[in-house]
Amino acid sequence: MQYSNRIELYPNAARQTIPARIVIGVTGHRNLDSSLLLINSIQKAIEKIRQMVPPFHSALLVFTILSPLAEGADRLVVKEVLKYPKSALDVVLPLEKNDYLKDFETTRSKDEFEELISLARSIRVLPPRSIRTEAYEQVGRYIVDHCDLLIALWNGKQASGRGGTQEIVDYARKTNCPLIWINTEEQDKVVFESGHGLNKRAFKRAVFIRYQRNHKDFT
Repeated sequence: MQYSNRIELYPNAARQTIPARIVIGVTGHRNLDSSLLLINSIQKAIEKIRQMVPPFHSALLVFTILSPLAEGADRLVVKEVLKYPKSALDVVLPLEKNDYLKDFETTRSKDEFEELISLARSIRVLPPRSIRTEAYEQVGRYIVDHCDLLIALWNGKQASGRGGTQEIVDYARKTNCPLIWINTEEQDKVVFESGHGLNKRAFKRAVFIRYQRNHKDFT
């Protein structure tokens, strides 16, 4: 499967453009069906991010998706982000790759993981932890700490174990990470939590600062 159906946002943009790159993190449940309603909500979330970012002169808004490529939510969001022009995938793994592959029971899931990781711009393996659940919690927190905004596919309920979606969402709120929540039990509901984390104006300001830094690198 190739994810080359990229969406042309700026078909008339000049060749020499300065990218304003937004790093999107993802967290969510592993056991999710790729329903049309859920996919539409993911697309809506990405469009919401675009709307929150102010237009820059001669700048192309591009995305990096930061993910451990877990089953379910991670892969659904990764596939949608990679449809956008000049998007990139940065993979961060909670365990060594061969060990992590044991999490995926089916050959189909393992093949999908291999296919997606082959598209990665970078791959990072986090330091080992004593137990598996600690490794999952560590990677979830890493995603929050290194993204500009987190997309969470979450049912709104308590986590069933350490490093679960609810714990990562709580950590995002605690650390003021902007959050877009897609309720997996009301899949047409996409919420930007301006009451938790940065508000939209602060998010735009942060993106503008990143853009200015990128501009200096190109001059």
